[in-house]
Amino acid sequence: MSNLPGVGIEFVNSGLGAATISADNTCGLITNGVIVSGKLALNTPYPLSSLDDAAALGINALYDSANSVKVYRHVRDFYSQAPRGTKLWILVLAQTVTLAQMADVANPYISNLLQASAGSISLIGLARNPASGYTVTLSNRMDADSYTALAKAQENALAQADLFRFVRVIVEGRSQQDDSALATDLRALSLDRVGIINTNSDGGAWAAVGLAL
Repeated sequence: MSNLPGVGIEFVNSGLGAATISADNTCGLITNGVIVSGKLALNTPYPLSSLDDAAALGINALYDSANSVKVYRHVRDFYSQAPRGTKLWILVLAQTVTLAQMADVANPYISNLLQASAGSISLIGLARNPASGYTVTLSNRMDADSYTALAKAQENALAQADLFRFVRVIVEGRSQQDDSALATDLRALSLDRVGIINTNSDGGAWAAVGLAL
């Protein structure tokens, strides 16, 4: 018990190596995957504080390899930089949902994640895991889906601000074809609520959204 008036002090266990709990600058991740019976449901926001929380939902390296997705990879990359205890909200959608659909203000995905976090999320990453057989259509030297999602994410972020939910969005820039400059300078688009990442550490069409978060 504290001797300070109006101040309560609580002692807790299992806090070693954890981050100080804060609602500021919380991140969210919207991506595609498959259900894990009794653990992970689609279209349901989940708060994580560590890789152990992800494992409790059935999200682990085996989940990624068995389903040819990178859900665990993004979460693992996030916690490779963020200390244990850092909050990450995750929303897993069907693999038919595109980046543009994730970002679209007409769809509830970003709004639902913000509401579930009581508005504490300030940065959301959108990462796509398309089903096998997906054919890339290029625009601006990357997946047209990524390019289309940028303007939609900007519109959505502005709409959320009208509801006093202030958020920025990172879009996965998938399938950039080479190291040369994009055909359109994205800085000219004046998308002040949106960013894009189009690289990763091991090649392939995906981009390291979890690490960027």
